[in-house]
Amino acid sequence: MEMEAKNIRRGSVWEKVFHAPQKTYESVAYWLLAVMIWMPIIQSPTYLAYIFSGSLNVMYGFVTYAIGYSFYGMAVICIFYSLWRLISWGCSWRRGELRFPGVKAFVKRYFLGVSAFAFLILALISTLLSNDVLTGIFGHHQRTDGFLTYTGFLAIVLTGSQVRDEKKRASLLKNILIVMALCSVLMYLQLFDVKPFSEWFNMEGAAFFRNSNHFGYILAIATLIASGAMFAARQKKTRVLAGFALAFFILALLYNDTLGAHVGVLCAFVLMGFLYKPALGVNRALSFLPLLIYGALFAFSAIVPSGRFECSFFRKNFSSTMKDLDFVFSHLRQKLGSGAIVSAAQAEAALPAASTSTDLTQGAGRLVLWKFTLQLIAQKPLFGWGGDQTRWEFIRNGMSWAPSPHNEYLNLASFFGIPAALCYYSGQIWLLVRRLRGARTLRRTTLVALGAAFAYAVSAFFGVSQLHAASYFYLVLGLVAADDRPDETLTPPETPQPRD
Repeated sequence: MEMEAKNIRRGSVWEKVFHAPQKTYESVAYWLLAVMIWMPIIQSPTYLAYIFSGSLNVMYGFVTYAIGYSFYGMAVICIFYSLWRLISWGCSWRRGELRFPGVKAFVKRYFLGVSAFAFLILALISTLLSNDVLTGIFGHHQRTDGFLTYTGFLAIVLTGSQVRDEKKRASLLKNILIVMALCSVLMYLQLFDVKPFSEWFNMEGAAFFRNSNHFGYILAIATLIASGAMFAARQKKTRVLAGFALAFFILALLYNDTLGAHVGVLCAFVLMGFLYKPALGVNRALSFLPLLIYGALFAFSAIVPSGRFECSFFRKNFSSTMKDLDFVFSHLRQKLGSGAIVSAAQAEAALPAASTSTDLTQGAGRLVLWKFTLQLIAQKPLFGWGGDQTRWEFIRNGMSWAPSPHNEYLNLASFFGIPAALCYYSGQIWLLVRRLRGARTLRRTTLVALGAAFAYAVSAFFGVSQLHAASYFYLVLGLVAADDRPDETLTPPETPQPRD
């Protein structure tokens, strides 16, 4: 009897932990993601502590690494949450509460999870075969871009997919807007040389983040959330506020000056312009209003001086672009002669000469980095070099100024090999296509999150997967994936009907 009582108590504890109501899993997921969203602001006491301690010289470098580590910690917590959820589904299946529909049906309906699992297997093999297994797992201390990081990204997606209540989903999107608005205000204070903020945070256009580009990619997500809310919100007052927020974030993006983020936002504006009509019944011409707002604010920024700069945004960026092009063509002239007719092949052959220069601007640098990364992938196409281990190849070849591809897709393929990269991104492409085909039946928050995810996915061609930037992408991707639920795929067995 005593043994039976102990088993009953153990069973009850097991039931509470792994057989909780769906609302419990959803609430835990919601609060985890809410804390992650607010992490840049939660880090504020760290900034203030270093400021008032008089350590201004080391403060900025320390806190920008600290924000990356805080997101790293949240990703690890999401991994534990995902394990908890997966075990709960396994227990439900074992008890007969869920019925497996067959391999073919499961893969067809839930390809995102299957492709993620295949990626983890291939990436783990790549990590174990790499020259430095420890770095392959945890990554370098600067970027922490190893196997654990990408596992955390997938865990954030699964965590986001468990938030199914429409109010909670809308709340998460609203919190992203609030946090990015606060960060944008700080960026403006830096930009217009408002002391002491411009002295404390001297990285131009970066707010709390390590680099202005990192902040720009998150701004792209916030811009599309505001754009989607302008059409998808049910109340007129909310739509008007979202319109003002859209203008605010576009202007912040213009002054932030991240080219990849601009490309992502414009592509997402066009895509969503075609989706708002079938999904929400919005007039087709009105659907492209965000593009008009962008054009108007771009013209405004071309006239108004850019804060601490003595010229307008347009003149500043046009000048840097022309210097970039002049840099490329000057190397072509040196190598081929000013009177030669330059073919595409000759131009490509001439470009790597720029890799030894310390005066590289971003455009020319990207071309050099991408070409070199393709060479690294060609050397180890099957399992790659291992997580975060290509940086040493960049440094050995004179590219210490940017020891990464600045292209998330090439970055992943060079780390874990082409098969792993195909598994990783095929699931995301499948999800995008699935949502586009079902645009007429999408929930409003799913539609908004879809635009935000697409904007980041395009900008990822120009950036690196920093934890504090990419985590926001995987969060909204999880909201996009939330319409596919394992509880629905693994359907409960049919209850036999009583005979007459």
